[in-house]
Amino acid sequence: MYVTYDTTNEKVKQVSDEKLQTYTEVFKGFFSNENIREKKSYVTLLEKISKYPKYLWYWNNHDLNRYLLTTKTISPHSINKIVQQIRVLQKYACHELGMSCRPLQLLYDQLGYIDLEALLKVTISEREYKALRNLLIEELPDGRECNYRDVVILELAWHLLTSNEIKYLKVSDIEDEGKQLKIKLKNRTVIITDSVVISDIKKAISEHEYFVPDWSGLGRANKVMKLKDSPYLIRPVETRTGKNETCSNPSDMLRRVLANMNVELYGIDLAGLTIEAINRSKKIQLLKRIDIKVEDIMHMTGRRSDADIYWLKEIAKIIKKMEDQAN
Repeated sequence: MYVTYDTTNEKVKQVSDEKLQTYTEVFKGFFSNENIREKKSYVTLLEKISKYPKYLWYWNNHDLNRYLLTTKTISPHSINKIVQQIRVLQKYACHELGMSCRPLQLLYDQLGYIDLEALLKVTISEREYKALRNLLIEELPDGRECNYRDVVILELAWHLLTSNEIKYLKVSDIEDEGKQLKIKLKNRTVIITDSVVISDIKKAISEHEYFVPDWSGLGRANKVMKLKDSPYLIRPVETRTGKNETCSNPSDMLRRVLANMNVELYGIDLAGLTIEAINRSKKIQLLKRIDIKVEDIMHMTGRRSDADIYWLKEIAKIIKKMEDQAN
């Protein structure tokens, strides 16, 4: 059960605005400190906290936990970040107001704060992954298939490459060994044996054009744009002015395409499918298998330790049970 606060009520909204003004005054010195990182996320957090009935400097553990249950987070990492930032803000405010302060603590296991419904909306199955792969392929006016750049971003994410690993993957890092491709990363080597993925990567390397369809529904002309010459596998398109597209992050590239597609996958928020979400989806699919252990996933991702894998194991159990009950 999630706690909610009705901010549509005019009186509640007025109180919320007054709290935000008070917070702005109290934290003026905090935000003027040049050493504070991620200031925007702190501002966003304060805006959300201002809707909570009590001022932050009066919060106890129960207030923290009630607030966390309204955030509907989908990972322990997000929870830890929010808690850390709240502790920083409360400590600063108490110091400014001459009040004592004890670090706020969680009352439940982190899994208790996960919004399973929100998580499932950005968790895809292998069947849905394959469906998305087919949907990402576009066709040029002359009938040739294109946009394998986007296809490969999805496929590499499914093979557990991170956004940065995909972004900085050079064509020279990929070795063609006939029936498999060997991708050399900084801390591991990934072997691709899926013949479809191998073919798609080769097509992405050789293609020089990118098709931008009209998703607006306003009858605008489709565009065929040139891909920039680059040693990297994932290349940006060149605009009319000769500049590269501003979106160079593979995760943003993929989200933009998925968000604009005029298709639906039942129960899936396509606009929320980041590379991280696809990585997580694949890990969940693997962890549902009895022959895959947490240590196997860490070996696949080249990480010596990964606390998030353990909670994903629990999520995988929950999803597997739901699937068994549905069948």
